[in-house]
Amino acid sequence: MPAKRKKTSAKKFKDTSASKEMKENIHRAAEAIPSLIAEHLQVLEAPTAEMAQGYREKLHADYAAMARKRNVLWVCVSVVACVVIGMWYWNTQAVLANLRGEEESQEGIILQNATDNVEQAFSQVALQDRVRRGVQEVIAEENTQAGADVEEALRTALLPLAAQIPTTTSSTEPL
Repeated sequence: MPAKRKKTSAKKFKDTSASKEMKENIHRAAEAIPSLIAEHLQVLEAPTAEMAQGYREKLHADYAAMARKRNVLWVCVSVVACVVIGMWYWNTQAVLANLRGEEESQEGIILQNATDNVEQAFSQVALQDRVRRGVQEVIAEENTQAGADVEEALRTALLPLAAQIPTTTSSTEPL
C-alpha cells in the first residue's frame, strides 16, 4: 500500500503592504541617489589630487634618501678599498726591503736557507744523473762483451751439431 500523504495547508502570508509614509520615503531616497553619488565622487576626487601630490613628494623623498644612502655606501666601499690597497703596498715595501737585505729579518734568513737548499738539491740531482749515466755505459759495455762471449760459446757448441745434421738421414720405415 502506498504511504499516506499528509495534506499541507496553505500558508498564510502577513500583509506586507507599505504605509503611505514609507512609500514617500522610498520615493525621496530614489530621487536623491544621483545627487549623493555626485557628492561622493567630488569628495573622492578632491583628496585624490592632494594625495597624489603628497605621494609624489614622498616618493621623491624616498628616492633622494636612497640616492644619499647609495652615495654613502660607495664612499665607504672606496675608503675600505683604499685602506686595503695601502696596507698591501706597505707590506710589499716591507717584504722587499727585507729581501734586499736592508734589514736582517727572519723571512730573509728563511728565504736564503731555502735558496741554498734548492741549489744543493739541484747539484745532487745533477751528480746522481752523471753517476747513473756512467753506470749505464759500464753496464752496456759489459753486456756487449758478455753478449759477444755468449755468442762465441754458442757457436762453438753448435758447430759439431751442425756438422752431424747433413750426414744423418731419417728413416721412415715402419716398425
